[in-house]
Amino acid sequence: MTQAYVPTIDPAFDSIATSTEYDQAPLEAVYGPGLVYLDPSTSAVEMGFAQSLTTSDNGRVWTLVLHPGLKFSDGTAFNAAAVADNIARLANPKTGSVFQASAAQLATKVLSPTTLQITCTPADALFPTIMSQDFAMIPSPTAVAKEGTKFGAHPVGAGPFKAQSTVYGLSWTFVRNSYYSLFAPGQPYLDSVKILLGSSTQQVTSALQTGEAQTTDAIDAQYVQDEKKIGMTVVTPPQPAIAFLGFNESKPPFNNVLAREAVYDALNRATMTNIWAAGDSVATNLFTPGSPFYSSKYNFPPQNSSKAQQLFNELAAEGQPVKFSVNWPECPCTGDVSGYVEGVLSQYKNVTVTNGLVPQNEYTQIQSSSGFTSSGYQLSSVIPGIFTTLETGGGNNFGKFSDAKLDAALGVIESTTNVAQQKPEWDIVQQELNTQYPGVWGGRNIQGYAWNSQVVGGVSLTEYGQIAFFGPMYRK
Repeated sequence: MTQAYVPTIDPAFDSIATSTEYDQAPLEAVYGPGLVYLDPSTSAVEMGFAQSLTTSDNGRVWTLVLHPGLKFSDGTAFNAAAVADNIARLANPKTGSVFQASAAQLATKVLSPTTLQITCTPADALFPTIMSQDFAMIPSPTAVAKEGTKFGAHPVGAGPFKAQSTVYGLSWTFVRNSYYSLFAPGQPYLDSVKILLGSSTQQVTSALQTGEAQTTDAIDAQYVQDEKKIGMTVVTPPQPAIAFLGFNESKPPFNNVLAREAVYDALNRATMTNIWAAGDSVATNLFTPGSPFYSSKYNFPPQNSSKAQQLFNELAAEGQPVKFSVNWPECPCTGDVSGYVEGVLSQYKNVTVTNGLVPQNEYTQIQSSSGFTSSGYQLSSVIPGIFTTLETGGGNNFGKFSDAKLDAALGVIESTTNVAQQKPEWDIVQQELNTQYPGVWGGRNIQGYAWNSQVVGGVSLTEYGQIAFFGPMYRK
């Protein structure tokens, strides 16, 4: 039986870009809309609890201005000092935050109750986008101090809802945060939200048909089709994420680029994609053809089985036979890619794979602590996904991928918003990814939301296809 779990909802460890369907909705309920957030249609940064986020020196110093009079759901002030406190908490190594490295590059100065000065070292012209992923969800400093390491199980934010109760492995129940109306008068329109966890496709479909559930995330193309067939309204963002099987370069065998290349060449990416997320199309390039940075010259390398075996043999002859496991979640939300990799590579010589299928909570803990040799990733968008996931020290760079040429190119990209100046640097980034093999690229993951439009109205999406609890959602 699949083991589900109740996630911890703590901005120190949860990124909206890498969260699963288990914790995306709870994050949005407790902390949404955050300081800023991404428009899922354009990837443009929109203001949330922040009124503005501006710079006058090309991204070195930023001024964040909050809406006045905000409060967390515990009644304490949500002000500039609370934002500064959150950044300091993330930067503190004792916290163990996945965003420690990036937060440590920031210095803050409270100018007034609603104004915070943030200095980036080095300067970062794309900081608003980075903030939307790493620093947008602000917890109550009072609650953090009170709960300590248990804060994630008793989260307090300024979003439209607050946590009321949980049934381990089954559900979260959230009720209206009355203080949210200080930011959005009259909202939220719902009195409560119950989020069911750990459901299979069949259970989701049944729950929607019987009325037990009114909305669900649509995590792949097959889900989208299944929910449309039973009359649900489905919306997906126009820019699908890229799923990939990432390698941990901080330990053998994947600290050797030849081992990474060998596994990449051995696997059929289309087959892996269909197992991972049924119906999704395999990604062929970092960018889509409509992007100014797209070039078919940088399409991802195709499978090369004979070269894979050659590399496995060379590594074994050098006393470095490839042995690894695949950290993978045991949950109904995804196919067993770990088992697929184990099965395929068992047909090759001089390579050994262990199926690392584990309960969802263990999977998340193993990944965030970099305790894996390979694990599932999702590049929710190229910008800021590359910076947070593959740049040295990125908050979601759990595989410790590090490439000097890529970092230098990303540094130039971060220093300007000029597309013409960024283009040659993106060429370098793509070339490095295609020769350094940070992972095996999978599919363009179609993730959206489905709902019963006869019962629920006003549903909209945010970020990468998550439901926007901070929007005009209501029960008809």
